[in-house]
Amino acid sequence: MDESGGGSLTVPGALLALVLVLAAGLGVDGVRKAQQIATADSIAEEAARVGAQQLDIAALRAGAVRLDPARAAVAAQRYLDRSGATGSIAVVGNDRVRVRAVVRRSTVLLGLIGINELDTRGSAESEPLLMPSGGVA
Repeated sequence: MDESGGGSLTVPGALLALVLVLAAGLGVDGVRKAQQIATADSIAEEAARVGAQQLDIAALRAGAVRLDPARAAVAAQRYLDRSGATGSIAVVGNDRVRVRAVVRRSTVLLGLIGINELDTRGSAESEPLLMPSGGVA
């Protein structure tokens, strides 16, 4: 029996299998990355909103709506920490909270080619608003 052609499909078959796994990895981890973008933006928005709710009580009693910058930064950072994100908080001009969130998640299939984590960044700003009813949002 002559087996001189045996195994000739092994290398192309292995390459095709690798390409299919990589394509599946891009698909699965690509969808996860898209979801992660929405998550990072949402976390940044909520952290900024929480920070913007930290008002200077003395100014509020005097009829002015103004942030308490120290409390705003602490509250926004606490939200980031509880969300499992990292990032930075800045109070801009004593009336606006700026949050940049970083969400890091492990990959599902891209780890096979050495990509073990994906980082996604989100950002948002918020400021306290005086509602027509007299309340603060």
